[in-house]
Amino acid sequence: MIRCAPRTALTLLLLVWPLLAAAEPGSSLVSGTPESAHALSALSIDGGPEAEDGDDDDAAPDGVLAPYAGPDGIRPGLRPGGRPLRLYRNAMVESLIRFFTEQRRDVLERGWRRSGRYMAMIRRVFRAEGVPEQLAYLAAVESNFNPHARSPARAVGMWQFTAPTARKFGLRIQRPWYDERIDPESSTHAAARLLAYLFDRYENWELALAAYNAGEARVNEALERARRHGRPQDYWSLRLPRQTQGFVPAFLAIATIMEAPQEHGLVGLEREPSLESEALELAVAASLADLAGRLGLEREALAARNPAWKGGMIPPLGVGAVLLWVPPGTAGRLAASLAQEPPKPIPWLVHTVQEGDTVSDVARRYGVRTRDVLDINHLHWRSLLAIGQPLLVPVAADTPVLAATNPEPQFVPEAAAVPAVTQLRLHRVQSGESLWSIARQYGVRMAELRLWNRLADPMLRPDQELVVYLPGDWTAVR
Repeated sequence: MIRCAPRTALTLLLLVWPLLAAAEPGSSLVSGTPESAHALSALSIDGGPEAEDGDDDDAAPDGVLAPYAGPDGIRPGLRPGGRPLRLYRNAMVESLIRFFTEQRRDVLERGWRRSGRYMAMIRRVFRAEGVPEQLAYLAAVESNFNPHARSPARAVGMWQFTAPTARKFGLRIQRPWYDERIDPESSTHAAARLLAYLFDRYENWELALAAYNAGEARVNEALERARRHGRPQDYWSLRLPRQTQGFVPAFLAIATIMEAPQEHGLVGLEREPSLESEALELAVAASLADLAGRLGLEREALAARNPAWKGGMIPPLGVGAVLLWVPPGTAGRLAASLAQEPPKPIPWLVHTVQEGDTVSDVARRYGVRTRDVLDINHLHWRSLLAIGQPLLVPVAADTPVLAATNPEPQFVPEAAAVPAVTQLRLHRVQSGESLWSIARQYGVRMAELRLWNRLADPMLRPDQELVVYLPGDWTAVR
């Protein structure tokens, strides 16, 4: 029997309010050139068309066609007996059902329409990862099925991952270029694995969902307090953060509504069509504008399938292989096109700081966000610029944003001032390395390393990232 402590309507609203305002303001329910064809491979998604015998034109150049299996990282997998989930109602769940259907009706309907775009994919991924399909409705609680949702706690995407948890479960984040937390399918795989991991840890879904919301540490502390004081250790009895107290009943309420839409007035609403895609894994520098042109698509249409490509381009700066989602049946054709005619080098804009320049001035000049310039140059809001300091500007010359913002050619640096894209490297500091050893490795001066990276202190720490501009004749790490 599930016990629920009695709460007033005001208390219920206080419990669920952080969820109502969380991720989607005003609408959240709660809250280089490839050296070989092996630089890319086609991945057939969701049973999409695969190469037929004799259909060599659309086949991936390396002959690899395999389903996308999700990111690397923790992967609990299937479990004997499964991880059963039971939806139920109690007084709090009933109150929240009324709250959502009566007071948040517009947001509920918006999420229901949007869910059509992703629900088939989420159910397929959850089945493959051994997680109950009904947990798909958790995306409504987290973001109202919005891949671009962001919370004040810096959680991002449809499943609201913070950066540390995302990396733990294999999602790739390379600011400001690429962030798989906002890739619907990659993040769904990671969410399913996190949920499976938490269920295996606590052996019930109430505590697993509480840990998804508040973190394992807070749930463990609440369990330990309950043990010390001889109190019940079920979710409904634990003393958890206020938002977490409302999280599980909010999920149960939303799941109840969406499992029985006809009973809650959602049947007549048209849902968005399912967005079926297949993935191409790229390990080459590319821009969405060029890739869309090869597919005969508008850039915006391809960008809509690839929100993880935040800047509309992927530069060869150690980002590694990334996913490109394309319409079904086109991945092999695009892979063949890239092998036959590799992408042209992306013009990488480098701005040399002049007297009076600020980061925001530079960002406005090239039509990019100030935060992106700060991120790619490893600067902070209060960082001071030095005259002559080079600043990387995260734009490609063929992006619409640059053309729209800088129609006059004088805004684009002279070609001689733009290093070849292959001259730019990000170096991750290893234990025992020094500025002297790194400068010697790349054939540059220590003073240049300090200027490029705004280093007041010559002491380095392991895993620190340094920007290096390689000499023009540099070909390999010595």
